[in-house]
Amino acid sequence: MNKKLLIPARLVFKPLIQMRSDIRTYFEKEHPGAEIVRLHFVENRCFVQVEGREIEYSSYHRLQYRLIEGQTTEYDIIPRNRREIAEA
Repeated sequence: MNKKLLIPARLVFKPLIQMRSDIRTYFEKEHPGAEIVRLHFVENRCFVQVEGREIEYSSYHRLQYRLIEGQTTEYDIIPRNRREIAEA
């Protein structure tokens, strides 16, 4: 079963590019420090792949980031009378 992404009804009437930026901003706030690799829309569905970062020391004793591979999550986009984007 897919997760549900509740979005404000006003976003549905915006062009896809603006809706994409609002949804990307939501996931950036929900997953601080992570990198959103994929954000793809198909009809009333949204596919999101978020990769986290892990700080570690290299063999030369320097700090470096290592990406933790994330899975792609599928969301059904459901317009609601809300002010903010939320997951259900």
